[in-house]
Amino acid sequence: MVYFYLRVVRHFLSDKFDITKHKNYKLLEDHDKKNLFDVEEYLTNRDKVKLKSI
Repeated sequence: MVYFYLRVVRHFLSDKFDITKHKNYKLLEDHDKKNLFDVEEYLTNRDKVKLKSI
């Protein structure tokens, strides 16, 4: 199933294309749960300075 997002219209599923055959399918959360992008975590941490130790 493929998710489509068109302008203000909500995304919907389609069976026209098998998403598992796409070359970037491995980057989706559907393939591996570790690929989940947590928006809330990103927004809370985006302004924090990250220092690397030498």
